[in-house]
Amino acid sequence: LEKNREMWAAYGKGEIDRDTLNEERFRYPLERVGIFDKELVKNYTASFFEQIVQNERLMPGAKAVLDNLSQRYPLYIISNGFRELQYKKMASSSISSYFRNVYLSDDIGYNKPHPAIFDYALDDVGVQPNEAVMIGDNWNADIQGARKIGMDQVYIASNMRDDAEFSPTHYIRSLEELLLIFE
Repeated sequence: LEKNREMWAAYGKGEIDRDTLNEERFRYPLERVGIFDKELVKNYTASFFEQIVQNERLMPGAKAVLDNLSQRYPLYIISNGFRELQYKKMASSSISSYFRNVYLSDDIGYNKPHPAIFDYALDDVGVQPNEAVMIGDNWNADIQGARKIGMDQVYIASNMRDDAEFSPTHYIRSLEELLLIFE
């Protein structure tokens, strides 16, 4: 899990490309148990991507929170997720209709936390950073990225980071707590 986080962080910083990200994050756990089979890594990766787009599972309370918030606020997604997966995942979990648009790093050319992906989305929507809130569970990509451009942040995590160099605008442990923030 830690290696996967490291790889996503490197991808977010532009230090590695998506092919390297995918190869390394699936190769590493197999090598840890003594398996050095490139074909197995390739097949495992393909199988993972076939299955993940069919996952209907959401965070607890997600539908109720989306029902509530989407009736009061325009909702958007800014994601480093891959184009060929993101829309399928949203469709399989039946959440596509809640969002007015999806801004993908694949399409924009910059990964979160780079300010350009946030700026692009905000410009497209026609709002300033102080008129938007980034809700996310990835400290580096979501929270630090939003903070860099002056956007409020809601950090969703089971525990607040011990190494956090700043406090996010809001810290919550469950999606339902969003309803208290946005009363």
